[in-house]
Amino acid sequence: MEKERVIERQELLEAFSHHSSGNWAKAEILYQKIIGADPQHPDSLHILGSLAFCLDEDRIATDMLIQAIQLNPDRSHYYGTLGDVYKKQGMLDKAIRCYQKALQLDPTIPEILISLGSVYHLKNRVNDAIDCYQRALKLMPDSVRAMVGLGTIYKELGQIKDAESLYSNSLRLASNVGVEIKSALLLPVICESIESIQHYRMKISRQIKQIMRRAIHLDDPYLQVGTTGFHLAYHGMNNKDIQQSIASLHLKACPDLSGVNPACCKKKGRRSKIAVGFISRFLHQHTIGYLNHGMIKNIDREKFQVTIFRFIGKDDQLSEAINQAADVVIYLPDHLKKARRMIAEQALDILFYLDVGMDSLTYFLAFSRLAPIQCTTWGHADTTGIPNLDYYLSSALAEPPDAQQHYSEQLILLNRFPMYCQYPEVPNEAPNRERIGLP
Repeated sequence: MEKERVIERQELLEAFSHHSSGNWAKAEILYQKIIGADPQHPDSLHILGSLAFCLDEDRIATDMLIQAIQLNPDRSHYYGTLGDVYKKQGMLDKAIRCYQKALQLDPTIPEILISLGSVYHLKNRVNDAIDCYQRALKLMPDSVRAMVGLGTIYKELGQIKDAESLYSNSLRLASNVGVEIKSALLLPVICESIESIQHYRMKISRQIKQIMRRAIHLDDPYLQVGTTGFHLAYHGMNNKDIQQSIASLHLKACPDLSGVNPACCKKKGRRSKIAVGFISRFLHQHTIGYLNHGMIKNIDREKFQVTIFRFIGKDDQLSEAINQAADVVIYLPDHLKKARRMIAEQALDILFYLDVGMDSLTYFLAFSRLAPIQCTTWGHADTTGIPNLDYYLSSALAEPPDAQQHYSEQLILLNRFPMYCQYPEVPNEAPNRERIGLP
């Protein structure tokens, strides 16, 4: 019997290198060697596209999968894999079309329904996402992915008991530290009483301690946990200890989170300007965009070079204005390690998180030392508990005398509010009820 051939990563990388540089002849020889078949066969193209996707060669993966579909447009799993590539690249509308086409060809594939549900969730099409997850669970009642995906939506909707039930059911089927942490951090959007607040805070602390007693490991907390202690800020209590315990849990599970950009340790030559980077997922028509557009636009360009880090997906009039106000605009991928690497490459002097805790990717990015000075502010009015965040910008007009005791960061109190708001434009015409659809 012929021994099954093991595909070596180095062979694939070499083949992909020839492919991306346009050296098709050498790439084809290597593909034939790797697959042992005609690389123009659609199944071979699909296999190679899938492997390229796994090795983060997204452009090559897209190219090969499109070729496979052109050669055989009736294979639902080809569209599913291409949808996964588009999702990873942040091209959510293209991902949706691929998953929908896959389901047209075969509506009984639960994995495709789950993937489509996750993209609908990212697009905030909550009802469509719930429908996909529920259909997947009818086809595969023991699908852990569907349970966790649906549970996460229920968590965001404030349906805590439903979320807790789904997480518990998934953990009975398969142990998963990420889901355990998700479950531990479950919290109502608004608690109904002081007793309820105390109950949930005690539950979070107790479950974190239980998890911390064990040997735990996470490869990617953004993908495996993907949640923060956001709603703790609504309790009106000192969250320093509980936020620090959450951060300690993540660091124990994934020590790599606290990685240091080597550029932070090198002595830099004298620069003509201070390189400052502003980062947020909400640099568009959102509170964060409105509060910070003026600061990004008007910060002294004699002293500072301004880079903004944003994400694909929200383009509007304000996002365009913010882009124009910056010296450099960098779109980060929805991928923790890649985003971390792209920020590090800028060799910033200061990295300013305009919010920490509202978005799980920027929350986990803040664990790393990507600039010598790292700070945050009122984008989310709560301490982070993260050791690598140095300063929290607030205002003496808004903080109590013992404010520093509430922050893990060093508190910087300005004599004004840490924002720059533009006056709204007053419409020329008076409000018209008919124009906005009111009787």
